[in-house]
Amino acid sequence: MIKLYCLLFLVFSASISFGQIEQLQSYKNLYRSADSLNKLSRLFFADSSIIGQVRLLDKEHPGKYFETIGNLIKCSKFDDAAFIYYLGVLRYSYYNAVNPEYEAGSDGALLSSFKYIFGETINLYLKTNLDNFVSVLKASGDYFAKNDYAFYPKAKDPAKYDTLATRYAVLIKDLETNKEKYRKQWNEERIQLMIGIEQQIDAYNKMSPEEKKRLENSNQ
Repeated sequence: MIKLYCLLFLVFSASISFGQIEQLQSYKNLYRSADSLNKLSRLFFADSSIIGQVRLLDKEHPGKYFETIGNLIKCSKFDDAAFIYYLGVLRYSYYNAVNPEYEAGSDGALLSSFKYIFGETINLYLKTNLDNFVSVLKASGDYFAKNDYAFYPKAKDPAKYDTLATRYAVLIKDLETNKEKYRKQWNEERIQLMIGIEQQIDAYNKMSPEEKKRLENSNQ
């Protein structure tokens, strides 16, 4: 939610850089891809391809899950990216909770950074289709519950592992119980974001080359 407030500030702020324009354009592309996928009326299902990737990641440090997300997003594979994101959060949370060498400034900070970098983008996509959001959460939680983590096995702390396996249950129940409330809320958020994004991109496009250059220099 904090990053969403930052994005709202960004799109309604008085000045903007070229790099920020590219970021805002990426949000437009995200919504365009989401709308195209939603027209297919298909809910996420973890196929053999993504499961194969995850089984390899299960042998690695939990940070590796997040290293794959950027490339998946670039390829518009948002469902796969979301599945790995929510699974990766569980894997990293378990690792941090059980690892006796855990340090808040290293792995703790890394997980927080990954959630900040990818979380809002993933969730903006998932919020365009609540039923698909639920499917992704269920798939991530189910995979975690049924597939041990080879890099840091469940045997190290079965109780903690089992607790994390049910982490998304409350969120899923809330989403399913309050579908219309969240659909309305997320649609309104999207409308406001898109209004701001279009205004900023339009304003930037109307600037002269000299104005753009001065703006770039002031943002360096």
